[in-house]
Amino acid sequence: MVRFRQNNSENKKIQIDLVIDRADRCINLCEMKFSTEPYIITKDYEAKLRERMAIFREETNTRKTLLNTFVTTFGVKPGVHAGIVQQQVTLDELFEK
Repeated sequence: MVRFRQNNSENKKIQIDLVIDRADRCINLCEMKFSTEPYIITKDYEAKLRERMAIFREETNTRKTLLNTFVTTFGVKPGVHAGIVQQQVTLDELFEK
């Protein structure tokens, strides 16, 4: 979990399950989700992810590319709001031999 000072523009708190700061100037902001079926990104959840990215950028002053990455049981269900997810890893991929 990443913790920030409370000096962002609106003093909003965010939680990021895992941050991967890569050498190629990209940062994966990972969200871990358990679900018994493909995870559905709603309009409200997409807005929350966008806000989380904005706060992360503001707090870290990074100019790197931010990628929303989901680690889920069965992946993210395709849909109108699923485009916010740039990378995903399923349980099967995580434990592949």
